[in-house]
Amino acid sequence: MLVTLWGTRGSVPAPGPATVRYGGNTPCVEVQLIDGTELILDAGTGIRALGQKLVREGRRGPIFVLMSHAHWDHVHGFPFFQPAYEEGWQIHVAGSSHSIKAIKDLLYTQMDGLSFPVEFGQLRAEITFMDMGDSVTRIRSATLQLGMCSHPGGCCCFRISDDSEGTLLHATDNELRAAGRDGEARRTTLAGLCEGVDVLIHDAQFLPEEMPTHAGWGHSSYEDVIDMAAEAGVKRVVLFHHDPDRTDEQIDELSWRARDYVAKCGHNLICDAAREGMQFSI
Repeated sequence: MLVTLWGTRGSVPAPGPATVRYGGNTPCVEVQLIDGTELILDAGTGIRALGQKLVREGRRGPIFVLMSHAHWDHVHGFPFFQPAYEEGWQIHVAGSSHSIKAIKDLLYTQMDGLSFPVEFGQLRAEITFMDMGDSVTRIRSATLQLGMCSHPGGCCCFRISDDSEGTLLHATDNELRAAGRDGEARRTTLAGLCEGVDVLIHDAQFLPEEMPTHAGWGHSSYEDVIDMAAEAGVKRVVLFHHDPDRTDEQIDELSWRARDYVAKCGHNLICDAAREGMQFSI
């Protein structure tokens, strides 16, 4: 699999001179499977540049847009996704049984001719909505396992295993310290999904010292992510969904602190902070 990060920021776009290196676009991750199938994880503002690239390349294979949940920062790039405006493209918008109806309703609502000048029904691509269920599904050469994150309103994580290749787990918007039995159960389930994973892309919006004042917001710290990844034997962690107020220099510091924490705890894994344009093969 070839993985490219097109949007790594959480909550709201944060363009400007202070966010040039890590990027200001909201979540969007491209995964090209071994058979050439295009998976797109979430439709934040990063999907705009990705769509332009796909059109330039002239590819017409089906696109699967896997939506983690219906919060604005994960859907508000879709009206600017160029393949949706052109005939000949097949776009399958997919989500869990818990979220797919809300995602469909929101995509139509944000393109109702009033909130946006183009209505969803005017898009020229063939667009379908796909209920992925709640556990395991198959998309071309990949097997996908779904899990529920701890996040207000619900959120879905995706474990993607490509035939004869590696495994990626994408878990944006997840609070690993969520209180109560549900929080503990979801952390246990996610840790199980992480076993044997080559790369874990996981929400780390807050610093450890910020967590006490942000409990219940649905996000994690780098310490929480690293501890779980180490327990599960994950090889590489990519810290994702950066706070919109976090500057490049502050994310540098977060990244340094995370690496120091890995070394201090004696964990055997690589840890990076997600940045726009980051690309890696699995």
